[in-house]
Amino acid sequence: MDHPSSNQAIIENSFHLYSTTIDEKGQVTKKEELEKGKDYELDLEFDPDSFQIKFKEEITRPYILEYQSLILDKVGSTLQNEVTFRGENVKEIKKESEASIVVKRTAGMGDGTGAVGALTIKKVDASSGKALKGASFSLTDAASGIVIGTKTTDEEGSLRFDRLLYGDYIVLQMTSLKNGSPSLRAALVHLLSLLDKQRPLILF
Repeated sequence: MDHPSSNQAIIENSFHLYSTTIDEKGQVTKKEELEKGKDYELDLEFDPDSFQIKFKEEITRPYILEYQSLILDKVGSTLQNEVTFRGENVKEIKKESEASIVVKRTAGMGDGTGAVGALTIKKVDASSGKALKGASFSLTDAASGIVIGTKTTDEEGSLRFDRLLYGDYIVLQMTSLKNGSPSLRAALVHLLSLLDKQRPLILF
């Protein structure tokens, strides 16, 4: 189980778990990727973010887990991760570990201030203005190309992405309500401008 500090946001589709081999010198090598749902279960919680991995079979070798999180803080801030391992053999084994790093400036996301907001998207019919349920949209950071997540509009035609650094994002409609095929329509959004006007992004 991993508990990132509150100034991080887990990227849901970034998780990859790999099997390994170990040579006679103890060197660990990454091998095939495991299949979520078949080899392990991944439970995610958001705001505050945390995740838990449960293996389906007995663990007999090391595994390598790779995932990404967004930094929701300014340069010089400290990030922390608290990890807990639990296993059962003759008796239950529990081990906790904690690590911290300092945020350094790179050519990354956001405006560098660490200020965050939320983006609300509303999908409506172009002719009638009626709210449309079931439209899926992905949100991508314009600078890094990282896909932050995909969400689907509710009964009121709305969805919301929370805990976003101020900056530019690309909104892409992933499904068409008529035939389910991907849509190529995209919108470039400047989050700070939307927040200043206190209005949702309306897409037709």
